Amino acid sequence: MTNEELTVLRVLLREEVNSAVYASESRLSQKIDHLEGRIDGLDRRLDSVEQRLGNVEQRLGNVEQRLGDVEQRLGNVEQRRSASWST
Repeated sequence: MTNEELTVLRVLLREEVNSAVYASESRLSQKIDHLEGRIDGLDRRLDSVEQRLGNVEQRLGNVEQRLGDVEQRLGNVEQRRSASWST
């Protein structure tokens, strides 16, 4: 092979390698874009779950308060009942 033929071969090989690298980068970019979209969707879903859990915590707090009120009322009833039995 002559030097000219080797130079042409190197240029062709370089073009092939560059083309393959570009195609690979393009595929990776598409996959990354797809993954970013899925991550954004998960982020939105997690925000929704977090909000719903906050609502559940608030409702449980309300239930605890109501149970405390019921316990106090039961205590009052028991006190009145035991006072009426002792008289």
